[in-house]
Amino acid sequence: MRINRPDMVWTTDITYLKVEGRTYYLCVVLDWASREVLGYSIGRNMTVELCHDALTMALSGGRKPEILNTDQGSQYTSESWLSRVRLLGITPSMDGKGSWRDNVRMERFWRTYKYELFSLYDDVTLKAIEERLKTWIRYYNSERVHSALGNKTPEEWRKEHQSAACPPIRRNFLAIFPLRRGSLRYAPGSRCARHAHAFAPKSPKN
Repeated sequence: MRINRPDMVWTTDITYLKVEGRTYYLCVVLDWASREVLGYSIGRNMTVELCHDALTMALSGGRKPEILNTDQGSQYTSESWLSRVRLLGITPSMDGKGSWRDNVRMERFWRTYKYELFSLYDDVTLKAIEERLKTWIRYYNSERVHSALGNKTPEEWRKEHQSAACPPIRRNFLAIFPLRRGSLRYAPGSRCARHAHAFAPKSPKN
């Protein structure tokens, strides 16, 4: 299929980071057409909660895709992940087994990220990595031009093509997932827990 407008397809994946001799995992959600980073999460474990955190951040912008593409990792084939995606009215899509080319947009992003940012630093704390990642993603989305986008930034390209994009989601629609949060065993203070509180339906006033 030809993917030529924002929010037609999002893609997500996980990579690992070595920080001070310890392994951490980074999950990113990317808009396929614009290459814009929509959400991300870093954690010590490669769990489905890591993926939920990144997706929650992406959805907090008030947008959602028609299709969400992933690989066939256990996080993305879990009932927790698939039920959330379907309840949001998003069609899940998966790469062929062992077919990294099916998610080439994400693979290209990992190469750029590790070359431009992560591989330049050694022996730094996770907090420093998080701060540099946040700054770099802001630069990647709003300042770094892409030849494939006509030498425009992801944000510039997306704004030019926004009129054809998928309609924004309603804020209370995000409550669908937080209402099911008991099955995910949120850690207190985690990003998912904070979003669950923010989007939970308010009790009626007496």
